[in-house]
Amino acid sequence: MKKNAHSLILEQHLFYLFGQALVRRDRMLRHALKPLRLEVDQWRILASLHEREGCSVTVLADTTAIERTTLTRALARMRTKHLVERRRDEFDRRAARLRLSTKGRRLYERALPIVLRQNELAVVGMNAEEVAAFRAQLWRLIHNLDAKTAAP
Repeated sequence: MKKNAHSLILEQHLFYLFGQALVRRDRMLRHALKPLRLEVDQWRILASLHEREGCSVTVLADTTAIERTTLTRALARMRTKHLVERRRDEFDRRAARLRLSTKGRRLYERALPIVLRQNELAVVGMNAEEVAAFRAQLWRLIHNLDAKTAAP
């Protein structure tokens, strides 16, 4: 098939490649976390709350990149398992703040080496400078997209 100036070669499209990489990484991670009975979305929540204790659901949704409805359901399951605690904001009683429970912190500590190993496997063949450059480019892309969505 002949390509014109407005054609898209899927395998060269940046966001197609991101999607493919993320799906493969999540598949590997899902398998690796299975012995802990921990789902990938739950790992993202644990890691985000470890770094941002006391954040709101809105901040958590942005940090985890989990759609709000899916996040709400995952948080409900995690609260049932006593991994996450929800507390009222002391300054704004309408708002809730989320944090890891003791059990959630223990699970995070058990999962962290597994996740770090999966991350290492994903960048095999890349040196530290290449990983740092890739990370910097991803942050630039994120910044560009944030600036475009914030513009009127």
